[in-house]
Amino acid sequence: MEKVLIISPFFFPELISTGKYNTDLAIQISKQNLQVDVLCSHPLYPDWKPQHSSQRLKGLNIKRGGSWLRYPKNPMLRRVVLEFWFLFFTLSNIRKLRSCDAIVVVLPPSCFVLATFLVSASVKIIGIVHDLQSVHLNVEGSKLKKLLLGLIKFVERAAFRKCDRLIYLSEEMKKEATFEYELEDTKSEIAYPFITIDDFTCKSRLDKYFDSKDFNVVYSGALGEKQNPRGIYEIANQLVNLKSNVRFIFFSRGPDYEKLKKLNSNERIVFNDLVESESLGELLTRSDIQIVPQASGTSKGSLPSKVPNILSSGSMIYAITDENSELQELLSKQQGCIISNSWDTKKNIDLLSSVVKQSPLKYDRSNNLGLYQRDFLAKVISNMIKKN
Repeated sequence: MEKVLIISPFFFPELISTGKYNTDLAIQISKQNLQVDVLCSHPLYPDWKPQHSSQRLKGLNIKRGGSWLRYPKNPMLRRVVLEFWFLFFTLSNIRKLRSCDAIVVVLPPSCFVLATFLVSASVKIIGIVHDLQSVHLNVEGSKLKKLLLGLIKFVERAAFRKCDRLIYLSEEMKKEATFEYELEDTKSEIAYPFITIDDFTCKSRLDKYFDSKDFNVVYSGALGEKQNPRGIYEIANQLVNLKSNVRFIFFSRGPDYEKLKKLNSNERIVFNDLVESESLGELLTRSDIQIVPQASGTSKGSLPSKVPNILSSGSMIYAITDENSELQELLSKQQGCIISNSWDTKKNIDLLSSVVKQSPLKYDRSNNLGLYQRDFLAKVISNMIKKN
């Protein structure tokens, strides 16, 4: 039986979508008659405060590290600490890397991929690209940010070129990385994020958060620079002031979430912690609209992995994304999805106001979710590993 090592800081029992994605992928790969080991951090995201965990998953050998770390408040410095700590952690487990048949690296971070230069050429390196950090940092900013951008581009280029195969979560990301880093197009594939939730029934676990008399506009998940937190809040504040039947609910955690929570004085904007994994399906189903935001100019850098779960739940989606982005293209093929190509608050309020006048609607999209099959990526990886 071939042995596969999955490496990413973000893994079970993380509640955020990247952690759930990696966890579900590991489980699906193990079902392909492959032995799966995992190198990861103790849960740290989105708080950036590692919490020691000894939880296990049947059939997976998980090795965690970094529970002792204390991340700085500055978001760029946090990323630097994560990059270099996880590189040294990976190097300290070099025997694991050398004893497997294939290594699946989930990016970002990227520095740790440099450890794979120390393994035999017979070990296949498969990269799954969730975000292009060079895109998310490619904005006007301080000299420090520009210096960091240059370092990240250097490391991303080396990491991507070291991989024998690359799998991107969107065509936009593939095109951008292939052009930016002069990669061979033939070694790249697309595998859209997959559905990770099985149960969308309402079991009254979240009754205290929702009131059927209200129109519930919800943002749930990680909240950081690429989601434009302040922009979301400005839209929320004006929307609930204009529409008395609307409540705007955040389900999140972390530094940016805490800043908005401290800023807020509007009783119709509610801040809640992340819900447990068994309640995620109910959360999406009870949302009358789910907000999916992308900061301006970042659509080429990532595709939100929670989108397939929202589509599967039947709830409406309100996406703010770049014009002609792949997210816009994908959602335009689905019922109940409204697209905004602007962060102008008034334009978004006008669009949302036209929707909240209606009664909440649910959509059966079950026949239009073929791109997001749960086991597709695991089968692709299995074929890559077993191919002579």
